Parts: sequence; structure tokens; C-alpha cells
Amino acid sequence: MKSILLLIFLIDGFTSLSQINNGMISQYYFCGNANDVVGPNNGIVRGANLTTDRFGNSNSAYSFNGVNNLINLGTSNSLKSGTMSISLWAKITSYTNTNNAYSNQPFITTRSRNTDFNFEAYFMGMYSPTSKIDAATTSTSGLQNAILSNITASVGVWNHVVYMFRQDSTFLYINGVFQQQVFKNFASGYLIGDSVTLGYVGSGLSSYSFLNGCLDDVRIYNRQLTSSEVNQLYIEPNTKPTINGVTNRTLLCVGQSATLTASGASTYTWSPGGVGTSISVSPTITTNYTLNGMAINGCSNTNTITQNVSACTGIETNSNSNFEIKIYPNPNVSGIFKIESTDVTSIKIVNLLGQVVYQNINIKGISEIDLSNQNSSVYYISIDYEQKTKIQKLIIAK
Repeated sequence: MKSILLLIFLIDGFTSLSQINNGMISQYYFCGNANDVVGPNNGIVRGANLTTDRFGNSNSAYSFNGVNNLINLGTSNSLKSGTMSISLWAKITSYTNTNNAYSNQPFITTRSRNTDFNFEAYFMGMYSPTSKIDAATTSTSGLQNAILSNITASVGVWNHVVYMFRQDSTFLYINGVFQQQVFKNFASGYLIGDSVTLGYVGSGLSSYSFLNGCLDDVRIYNRQLTSSEVNQLYIEPNTKPTINGVTNRTLLCVGQSATLTASGASTYTWSPGGVGTSISVSPTITTNYTLNGMAINGCSNTNTITQNVSACTGIETNSNSNFEIKIYPNPNVSGIFKIESTDVTSIKIVNLLGQVVYQNINIKGISEIDLSNQNSSVYYISIDYEQKTKIQKLIIAK
């Protein structure tokens, strides 16, 4: 017996959103880790814990305790451009956090100068006195441009935040809605060798603050996004597709056909077979089918489903010209065998301990042997016909 492997990949992005990837330097989906899925800037997690995202998917976001948690994205200059867009989802767990001098709950930051207090090359967070989301960028000489949202960041509510800046202006969007534009007319500066951090802002013991909340789906660009792109990032479904199974996966004999139907994602692409949620197949021993479930989600599910194929030859005896018996498929993954007999036959099946697990004394025509409740193992079938006995192995390989 050989197998057809159905490899199901739930991948990110519809074709209409492929342009959003242009200029993307780093992307963090937090699917079990803080790895950068498009660049080399993997995050180093310091105390933050994986948690459920805004759709209830476990291990798909990071939670920060407001005391000493952060994620370090590294010091790469690729994360420090003159024109940038930063998109992320943030939730405040509690307004209370550990801070000294900073009146903020930080989402992301990196510094422009090696001095204490308020010299962030760029910063996004929640301004504690007003509970509004704020962002800022600073020049190497200390000129700073700050911007504030019109909405407040309520406890326990996920918000999509996009902050963009270029030499002449900064822009802030919350949940796809434009908040304001502030003119700045200076180049944002960066401190060489300083890390980009999530959940922490600070420059020493005299000035620091930690996020008491959650972050997810962080994307960093070296270009300005359009308002349409910002809105697309906010409204994309982002529900985590779940594989509910592929039906009609019973064992197929070579030459037979079946329709394989998948469910769980919004659309599927079969290869070979084209687009659709199902495909009709006439399997051969060597055919491989690949199913791509198309859905917008960073936390992709990968599931491998085995479609077993057999020549269905099994046991075959010809004790005389008038008698024939076949048992197939053998080996078998389900434990359900077919038996074809041209005359009345009795059979008995025993396990390796000699215990009888199946017996039938009146087999004729096409019947079914159900051993689905038995474990994967080797069994012996004894076939009696006209005072003759044939013993053959049956193999269940679940």
C-alpha cells in the first residue's frame, strides 16, 4: 500500500492585499514565538507570555505584565528608516504599570539619543493621563513631534494602531480611522546600536515604563501606507482558519474515484485541480495532491492528511476452478476489510496472542470484516473451504 498525502497549508493574504507587503521590513504574527516572518529581525522574549489573540486563538499574541516584560527586536538599521509605517494591534490589560518619569504604556520604541527621558526615534503607546493612544518621533538634536488619538484606549479592548512619519509630517490611524496629521519638518534620528523594543520604553534607571497589556500582528515598513492600505489592514478577516477535515477519505483502490471535500478556510486551491473546496480524484499509486486553503491569517495551520491507496489484491486463493476468495485492502488503516467469496466459506481471525477477534461461518458473495476496534497489529485469518485451510496475515496499520 502507498499513500497520497494531502498537505493543507493555510496561508496569509488574498491577492488583493499582496501590495501591502511592499516595503515591509519585519512582520511579527506571534504564532507561538516572536520570530520575524519576512525578515531577519527575530524578537528575543524577556518575560512576556503567549496568550490568546483578539479572535480567541491560543498562543497567537503576547501579554506583558506591566512590571518587567519586553520583546527585543534587535538593533538592525533596517528597522530605522526616515520614512516609516508601523502597524500593530494593542490591548491595555490594566492602566496600572511600573514606571518612573514616563507617563505611558509603551507599545514599541527605539531611541534617537543616548540620554535620559523622551528622546525616542519613534514611539507608540498609550498616554496614561488621558488613556489616549499617542506616538512620537525625535531628531538627533532633540526636536520632537508628538501626535494623539481622538479615542481612548479602554481596558480589555483591542485597537488597531498605525503610526506613519516622513520628514515633513506624521500620521496616526486608529481602527482604520484617520486621527490627525502633524507637521514636523525634520529628519527622524536614530541611536546607532539601540534596540527596537516592544512593551518597554526607557533609557536607564531614571526613566522607564512597561506595558500592562497585549500586542499582536506587528508590521514595520520603510514607506508610508496609503489610507486605503491602512483600512485593509484593519478590516482583513484575520480569523484563524481551522481544519475541520477532508471528507470521503476512505481507502481507495487504484482505478476507483472519490470526491475529496475540505472545510475550514474561505477558499482552497488544489494542485492538481484548480480552485474550489472539493476535487474529484482517480488515484494512482504515485499521485500527490496538495490543498492550499486561502485565508488572511498569520498564524497558519498546517495539517497533513493521508489518503491511503491500495491495489486491493489482498488474499487471493484458487483451490479449484470454481472457488475464489479475495480479502482487501491488506494492509489496512481503518480495520475494515472486504471479503469476496464465490462459495460458502468459514473464517476465523486471531491476534498475536491467539485470541479470536472475529469469526464467521457463513461467508458468500461480498461481505465486510470490521476490525476497526482492534489495535494496529498483525492478525492471522484462517479460511476453511471443503476441508482445506489457508492461513494468511492481515495487517492493520492505523
